[in-house]
Amino acid sequence: MSAAVDEDLIEHIGRRAENLFRSKQFMCTESVLLAVAKGLGRDIAEETAIALSAPFSDGMGGSGCTCGALSGGLMSIGLCLGGGRHIGQRRRARRFSKELHHRFTGRFRSACCRVLTKKVREDPKRHFNQCAAITGTTARMTARLILEQEQGLADLRDLDFLKDRHTVIGGLLKRMVAS
Repeated sequence: MSAAVDEDLIEHIGRRAENLFRSKQFMCTESVLLAVAKGLGRDIAEETAIALSAPFSDGMGGSGCTCGALSGGLMSIGLCLGGGRHIGQRRRARRFSKELHHRFTGRFRSACCRVLTKKVREDPKRHFNQCAAITGTTARMTARLILEQEQGLADLRDLDFLKDRHTVIGGLLKRMVAS
């Protein structure tokens, strides 16, 4: 598989995560988990992704701790690289989670939501836009790390899911119908 195909897939995943967040269908953690996992062919229902990841959004429920986008990336690693009961798979998931944390903090200088949003917290529009950008970047970062380890996952990609886009109004309507 060529590097261009991988980069194209990674870009689709990042754009999808950002769209899920910007359309207000999902929070940061949920957006990254869904875009990466479903984008790489993992069968995870939206309801399951929400149930697992909602507590981690907004820095762990608004506490300002670990960035929710990073938490979604870590969950994606577990789902894509660490599945199974074998101790080696668990170690592998922990090793690559550490690597994602290293890449994230190298890029953003912190993994703490409170630190990342300190300068924009009082400006809702700037805060939202910054979190949307971090969500997309983290999804790309996570997908890249996963594909570096498991290139075969690119063959399982779900381009229909990745190419789907919603507006804020469309996202809000979808949430209302799902309620």
